[in-house]
Amino acid sequence: MVIKKKSNGPLKFGGYKATLKKWHRTLDLVSTGGSWGDRGKRVPVFGMQKRGKCLGVAFNMEDSEIRTLERREGSGYEKKDVKIDVEGVGRVDGVVFVTDNDSEKFIGDLDQGEVALLTLHSGKGRKGTGEEYLENTQNYLEDQLGEGDTLIDDILETTEETEDDSISMQLPVYDNAGNMKPDQIGMPKVVRDELEVSPNDHVIVKAGDNTKILRVRRAPSDLVSGDSQAHTPKFITISRAVRNELGTNTVANRRSTPKFKTIFQSVEIRSAG
Repeated sequence: MVIKKKSNGPLKFGGYKATLKKWHRTLDLVSTGGSWGDRGKRVPVFGMQKRGKCLGVAFNMEDSEIRTLERREGSGYEKKDVKIDVEGVGRVDGVVFVTDNDSEKFIGDLDQGEVALLTLHSGKGRKGTGEEYLENTQNYLEDQLGEGDTLIDDILETTEETEDDSISMQLPVYDNAGNMKPDQIGMPKVVRDELEVSPNDHVIVKAGDNTKILRVRRAPSDLVSGDSQAHTPKFITISRAVRNELGTNTVANRRSTPKFKTIFQSVEIRSAG
């Protein structure tokens, strides 16, 4: 939150405990710049949505500083003029940067588990990991306000449960006979059962230092029977684009089957818990 210094001259520089009504803190945007998490990875960051209220810290800024802050925040946010209730001062004019729901960085359609997955597998950026971003924010709120945000606690708890409960398998990658989209992974029932996942669940696919979160889709059931028997009934199919991202386009076996002509190197598949 930002206090407009020009219209509230008596206030000094520094942080003030403040409440913003009709808005609440959210984790509904992603950053890909590499500050928190690997460059190019989608790391959940905070936005704001209407309804409720937000307890936070407000800083007193000149108009020129607000313009600089607006440039720093970049796309994904919209600047809003608001009234802020500052402890010990009263209601003042202020500015907040709220979520732009039309931005390509918007992830408000993801559930808490999916946001936790993105956070957990964000990698490490210049400032740290996605988890450290949340932990640092929570520590700051607790230091400044005497209390944190339950949203942060919930996401961090979900990431811990995901790590503890997940099941992993090492599986070969078959050629993309199922025409998987870049966000999909094809699995036969035998693999889905072992990983304890269903179609439309999310899984983590890892190859070396590269990680992708993909949505489960059924793979052709006749691959494991009759003339279509493959090298192994336990396999996955992913698109060429994803294989390129993971660096798994190395051919491991050229055994030919009617549906799958090439077997690529194996990857680790982990359930979301």
